[in-house]
Amino acid sequence: MNVSEALGLPPPAPTNRLLAGFATSRAGAWISARTAHLLDRALARTGHMTHPLAVLVTTTGAKSAEPRTSPLLAIPWGDDVCLIGSGFGQRPTPGWVYNLEAHPEATISKGSKSVEVHTRRAHGDEKAAIFEAAARIYPGYAIYPKRAAHREIRVFVASSA
Repeated sequence: MNVSEALGLPPPAPTNRLLAGFATSRAGAWISARTAHLLDRALARTGHMTHPLAVLVTTTGAKSAEPRTSPLLAIPWGDDVCLIGSGFGQRPTPGWVYNLEAHPEATISKGSKSVEVHTRRAHGDEKAAIFEAAARIYPGYAIYPKRAAHREIRVFVASSA
């Protein structure tokens, strides 16, 4: 099953330039890293989120084994979607990355639709191609690897389970 279609994700399109300009600036990335997830969680209850490709990803905590939900962008990739652990280019690796490394099964939801997925890490040329596709949708993905050069930004491919 195509994950993007199952979730009702629209075809990839560039992000609004004004929003992208703010969120990709250093100050905007800092603010977004600390507030976007709160806004998306609140908006998700209404069936809307801050970006047409924003979804809620529920993972199993690496240490706690408790469900953990994070709003992320789902980058369409063939029949799958990709999740990029950029954390807006901030210093720490997002916690959901460690969760998927420990427990690769997850649930991706958008509105009333949800899909059980199995994730795997992307490496090498595949990872580079995913970053390139993601940067066409949201320009921050072209900037964040430079800002987070002190760590590896992990990319996961999510396929329907």
